[in-house]
Amino acid sequence: RALGTETALKHEARLRAVVDASPVALVEVDPTGFVTMANKTAQDLFEWPSNPGGWELQSPLRDQILALGVEVLETGSVSTRTINLDGRELSVSGAQLPAVYSTEGPSVLVAGVDVTEMRRAEQALVQAQRLDAMGQVAGRVAHDFNNLLTLIIGYASILRRGIHDEKQLSMIANIEAASKRAANLT
Repeated sequence: RALGTETALKHEARLRAVVDASPVALVEVDPTGFVTMANKTAQDLFEWPSNPGGWELQSPLRDQILALGVEVLETGSVSTRTINLDGRELSVSGAQLPAVYSTEGPSVLVAGVDVTEMRRAEQALVQAQRLDAMGQVAGRVAHDFNNLLTLIIGYASILRRGIHDEKQLSMIANIEAASKRAANLT
């Protein structure tokens, strides 16, 4: 019996080490919203002290976690949703935990990750892709426009060869100058 207790304590210590080392915020919540366990990541995310007495879900987070807990306990399956909290976006999942002692009721394990920066990076990537596409379209239009201007400049040069009237040569020079300015602008 002593050997079994020692083994159980070692398993519990190993499990606790894994939970504490997790980069995911892990919080155990009872059906009333009371936090019974929180790992270091959750304490940092929610700015809780290291002592369990200071772990409390504040509204509106409390209401959203309670709704998640009710859904998990009613369906018995894992539930995931996104929660907005003070300008941050959290992706949270809840799963039912069985009672350890017969006097306890079931509780819910809530795993959460702050995805705010990931969402911002996604939005920046979409914006960059949009700008890249616009740049490609503008480049194609500029290339096609340059091709047209090359034709105008070329034909004006050919036209100049057969003209001897100064007024007409001046107009052709204006066509060439305007076309070259447009080519430089493009």
